[in-house]
Parts: sequence; structure tokens; C-alpha cells
Amino acid sequence: MNEQTSQIDDVSAKRTVLVLVIAQAFLGSQMPMLFVVAGLAGQQITPYACLSTLPISLIVFGSMTTAPWLSKIMQLYGRKKGFIIGAFGGFIGAAIGAFALSHNNFWLFLIGSYILSKLKGQDSKAKRIANQTKALDSKIQSQLDAIDRQIDANAEEVRKKIEKMPADQRARVEKIAAMFK
Repeated sequence: MNEQTSQIDDVSAKRTVLVLVIAQAFLGSQMPMLFVVAGLAGQQITPYACLSTLPISLIVFGSMTTAPWLSKIMQLYGRKKGFIIGAFGGFIGAAIGAFALSHNNFWLFLIGSYILSKLKGQDSKAKRIANQTKALDSKIQSQLDAIDRQIDANAEEVRKKIEKMPADQRARVEKIAAMFK
């Protein structure tokens, strides 16, 4: 791998890490806030006090039911499209939830909470992808290190064989090697 390709890969890797960190900051902070707000909002607008935490349950249930089909979408069409669909679902769910809260409609708030969970479903996917990327990078690096060690060993073996050659053959080999430098 030449130096320019290495620099491009480094820039790409740094950009990917930055995007994942920013995404995780938003995705990681929104769920605790959502659980608190959903519980309090549920308590304020529910017709029955025993249902006040149902929006939180629907978020968890929705994230569980989202994972299989969101994974399938990501396999078929790529991760980017899957994340866009999840983010769009989160946006629609949040809009429905906000509308329901402004109109004191508990049942519509439940629907919004369930739809909002699509965003939570992709949150765990983003964490898994970040971990896979990190593991893949270390695996690739260890394979590159093994290749480097093998090349060094082969080069040393070739040097030893060249040293054992008669002077005229060694001169021809060195002349040929000079052509490739």
C-alpha cells in the first residue's frame, strides 16, 4: 500500500469515527431523556394512572420489533439507507408524539412512542457497527503485520541465497534487481 492510499484511508477512517461519535452522542442522549419525558408526559395525559409508563414500554417493544426488518433492509440496500429509514421513523414518531402532547391525546402519544422506537432500533445497530469496525481494523492490522514479517523473512532468505552465488551470477542478479528499483 502506498503512502497516498494510506493517507486517504486514514482520512476516511477519521471521518467515519467522527460521524459515529456525533451520531452516538445524539442517539445515546436522546433515549434517557425520552424515557423521562415519556413517563412524565404519560402521567400527565393518561386517562388511567396505571398506564403512565406504557409509552416507555412501547419504545422498548418497538425497538425490539424493529431490529429484524431494519437489519434486512440494511442487508439488502446498505447501512446508509437503513439508518436513513430509522432516522425518518424517529422523526415521524417524534412529530406524532409532540402533536399528541399538544392535544393531550394519550393514545396518539402511544402510537408516536412506538414509531419513535425505530430510531432506538438503529441506535444499537450503530454501536454494533462501530465495534465491528474497530475489531475489523485491528484484524486487518494484524494481518498486514503478518504479511510484513513474511516479506522480511523471504527477503532475508533471498539475500542469503544471493550471497552464496558465484560472483558473476550475483552481479547479474544485482543488475536485474537494480532495474526494478
